[in-house]
Amino acid sequence: MLIRLKDWLRPLFQTIIILLVIILAFIVDFAKILAEAIVRAQLEKDSLPVWLRVIKAYGLWPLSLSIAVIVIALVYNSNKEAALNGNNDIYHEHTYLSYLFYRYVLGYKSCCLRLVPVLMQFKLVVNGVFANYILSDDEIHTASEDEQIYVKRPKSYIDTVNLLISDTYKVKNSQLPEKAKQYSAIRIDRPSVDHVRYDSEGLREQRTR
Repeated sequence: MLIRLKDWLRPLFQTIIILLVIILAFIVDFAKILAEAIVRAQLEKDSLPVWLRVIKAYGLWPLSLSIAVIVIALVYNSNKEAALNGNNDIYHEHTYLSYLFYRYVLGYKSCCLRLVPVLMQFKLVVNGVFANYILSDDEIHTASEDEQIYVKRPKSYIDTVNLLISDTYKVKNSQLPEKAKQYSAIRIDRPSVDHVRYDSEGLREQRTR
């Protein structure tokens, strides 16, 4: 838990600030304080801006909601250039809901996928949660142009199949969960066994033609 807190210290701090401001906005009667200030300044109603007239007329709720919206908007705009999972030394084990919260409430548009669990990577990318995804190139090598990728398909299909992608490390059928072993499998294998991560740019171009 402490590692997770350290990992997302910035967004957690921003969330705490937003919650504190919202709580204070509804506990402290800023509308009353503002109305008293208007009386002391002897300002006429007709000379007040529209938003001040609404607050003066309806009190706490309009001002409290305005404060909450303004704070959230300020935090949202401040995160336009920021990226989640910036610390690459920590395994980023967070829930999907927390990613959604930080994307759509706090405004994070970029996310680093290094050291993010594979299933979470798929979920974030497939659902298009973030506008930009950052990949670390430090440990990725360019694959040979004549490299072959082997695809083995089952003779027959049912409604459910396993998709086994053996890339950096080989996946064996024996490693599947027991309930998954009953289904046939589509295997995609890279012939190399050197445990090195490769970027097959040439293969991607072939598939898109």
